Amino acid sequence: MKIIGHATVLTFGHEHQVLENGAIAYDEKKIHAIGTTEEIHKRFPKGKVRNVQGRVVTPGLINAHTHLYSSLAMGMPPPSVKPVNFTEILQRIWWKLDRGLDADSVLASFQVGLLQAIKSGVTTVIDHHSSPNFIDGSTHRLVDTAGAFGIRVATAFEISDRNGYLTFTRALDENLTAVHDFASKENVHPMIGIHASFTLSDTSLSTIRSALKNLSGTGIHIHVAEDKSDEDHACSLGYESVIKRLHHFDLLTDRSLIIHGIHLKRADADLLAEISASLVHCPTSNANNRVGSLSTEVILQLSAGLGTDGMQANLVKEAKTG
Repeated sequence: MKIIGHATVLTFGHEHQVLENGAIAYDEKKIHAIGTTEEIHKRFPKGKVRNVQGRVVTPGLINAHTHLYSSLAMGMPPPSVKPVNFTEILQRIWWKLDRGLDADSVLASFQVGLLQAIKSGVTTVIDHHSSPNFIDGSTHRLVDTAGAFGIRVATAFEISDRNGYLTFTRALDENLTAVHDFASKENVHPMIGIHASFTLSDTSLSTIRSALKNLSGTGIHIHVAEDKSDEDHACSLGYESVIKRLHHFDLLTDRSLIIHGIHLKRADADLLAEISASLVHCPTSNANNRVGSLSTEVILQLSAGLGTDGMQANLVKEAKTG
């Protein structure tokens, strides 16, 4: 038995505790006990104690939304023409990057991103992937890499109309294959990845809904109202908002993961709360893209999770930014 002792232990969860001079008894398979150092030493007198001298010990952290495919983007040269709004940032930077990825660079991105997560104390990564020129098998590559590193992972391949119908159908099929192959796999949670409302037609949303009709336990993972242009697009099609559009196509459930939500209307937040969908806050990315900030009221109302949107791996720094 091994013991981490003389620590400040944060338990998290519904019964969150802060244990001063706390200790954790564990072996290679599981944590056996948590308590004060004195209590744990009495229970396991032969345990080997590592004195961490008051350092904070927490459960593994959860990155509730990231893009591992952007792990190699640091140092990438800027676009020749500077983007002036959010849509141009996507078009001139990130949509160029994801089209440039092949099987080898996707693997390297997964490896680098997951190693950075481990170094930052993150043991669960909810990924939102895009590599239009390497679709088939990309989700399996992520699951295999995460498994080798001992990280829990949620998968989602981004579905969008922006690269044509064939790419749309292959992306949808990649998500459905992941659900079929991983729904019962330990430490893997497959989701249906959708880019954003403004890059999908009504026909495409209807196609996604039809594909999900027999998958009651599977939710969507989608960017929503990150920029006002997303809301404006939904309104131009005759919907009150992005959330109302997704709800019209019966895509919102208690398994849905809604990312950003900066420009949510009050009625949208109320609807998400009623459905019990989950919202994820990505403050560093929001600041970087100058799209606005998520209101504290909405964060508290929906008990928003925290994600990095691929900007970094360190959840503690992300929380500080938030």
